[in-house]
Amino acid sequence: MLTTGQVSVDDFYTHLSACHPDKIKEFLNYSGLYDTDRFFRFFEKFKSSRYLETYAETDQISYALKRICMRVWDDPFTPEHEAAMTKVVAAYRDSMYGNFMSIFNEIEVKL
Repeated sequence: MLTTGQVSVDDFYTHLSACHPDKIKEFLNYSGLYDTDRFFRFFEKFKSSRYLETYAETDQISYALKRICMRVWDDPFTPEHEAAMTKVVAAYRDSMYGNFMSIFNEIEVKL
């Protein structure tokens, strides 16, 4: 988790930057996406914005979810909805503290 320091944001973005665009394009083409320009514009913006750094704070996760929903609905959440969502995210984060690294172990076994 970002809040425990066991997952490094810098390492994440270093790994993303080390990805070879030609390999990504090959994968996207294989998956049926041939017009990759839009993806690569988004990918570069995603890497430069470093959004992941803000997600250590649970209220920022709620804010990000609201921004995503605003692409579909004009006014998706009231302040009360956002506060309730932040409580749920915080409770989930707290419940994961003791066991969240197991997901990385599960992934590593599959590689």
